[in-house]
Amino acid sequence: MQKAFMFGPTFALVCLGWIATAQAQSLKTDFALLNEPGGDQNVICRCASPQGLPTGCQIKVTMGNRNDPGLGGVNGFVRVTYNDLDFVDYPTPAGTTLNITMAAGGSDPDKAVKVSGDGPGGSVLVGQMSAESSQPVRCCTSKASDCQPFPVP
Repeated sequence: MQKAFMFGPTFALVCLGWIATAQAQSLKTDFALLNEPGGDQNVICRCASPQGLPTGCQIKVTMGNRNDPGLGGVNGFVRVTYNDLDFVDYPTPAGTTLNITMAAGGSDPDKAVKVSGDGPGGSVLVGQMSAESSQPVRCCTSKASDCQPFPVP
């Protein structure tokens, strides 16, 4: 009788492990690095099909505002701009790091997200942005706006 009580829960856990592994293997990911001291202007992640339809994804942003001798870096912000051109400025003191996890790509206004700083004389950002979805995603770094169109049509 005790063997039956042990076998049932053990079998269920093994099956759940296989299901979780199968789901994790089907995720598509991409990332882009931002190095403002090196001339980069922004990073963009797109959660949309080649036809421009939103596909839904999770985006993660980690940006440090440098404060090294010679690089400058002052209290500034990390700007997150959505595909509809709405934006949020996150205050980022010099010498600190900002971490954001967000859902995106569920609709046209957020099927692409761009991260940038506040321009010359402001924050000096170095970091990365990544996207994860069951559908293909694309992230890129831009020295201008040549990595992919933004906003996505």
